Amino acid sequence: MKTAFARFAPPAALFVAALLAGTAFADGASISGTASYRERIALPPDAVLEVQLADVSLADAPARIIASTRVDPAGQVPIPFTLTFDPASIEDRATYAVSARIEVGDDLWFITDTRNALDPLSVELPVDLMLVRASSGDPAAGEPADEAPAEGEPEGDEPADAALDGNWRLVELDGEPAAEGFETTLIVSPGQIGGNGGCNTYGGSLEVTGSKIDITNVFSTMMACEESLAQEQAFFAALENAQSYEIVDGALQLKGADGTVLARLEQ
Repeated sequence: MKTAFARFAPPAALFVAALLAGTAFADGASISGTASYRERIALPPDAVLEVQLADVSLADAPARIIASTRVDPAGQVPIPFTLTFDPASIEDRATYAVSARIEVGDDLWFITDTRNALDPLSVELPVDLMLVRASSGDPAAGEPADEAPAEGEPEGDEPADAALDGNWRLVELDGEPAAEGFETTLIVSPGQIGGNGGCNTYGGSLEVTGSKIDITNVFSTMMACEESLAQEQAFFAALENAQSYEIVDGALQLKGADGTVLARLEQ
């Protein structure tokens, strides 16, 4: 919703209104808000929040990052943030969105899974971002998740084969060894996946029935990395095309509808 300003408002009113709408001043424009998630999980001291403003106008091209900020340490939710950007970089006909993720070390814990579209020069503040769980990171001590199961009782969303759970590293894709110089990972936890495609962090939904597997709603950040992007896109396609899985000699094999091994990963 765009905010309309009175043309002859007094200077003080203009200043307050501009702050509320993210309007640009000589030293740049800013968007402020908070990042939160619904799980009752405390973040460890080394958790970091990263928020980005990106031009997402082109669906078939990497997003253009307009501004980014890191909150280090992140603290606990809701985590406040402020994005400062150059208003001259904003184009009238372009589409912009804000995304966020929380990382602990090399592990992605939470990420936005919806497009938070906005007009950077006229946005109702604060912007409240809701993140979803994107990895198997352990809750901080003393802060269990909601409705923790009793001892010996399985979690409601636990997959049929708990052997899938854990951190996996891509070693083979479409019958070829994984490219060297960067690492593609898959983190499996009950009902969901996450990890790093080699450039972008990602997440998705997981459903397991026996040896059948269904990975849907795969989403990722939109950084452009020339060397790793081709493998990353092929890996994301393998995830979405996987119909079954098998663990052979400790390696996870994701298979297509015809039984072809699409990807092989090791813990």
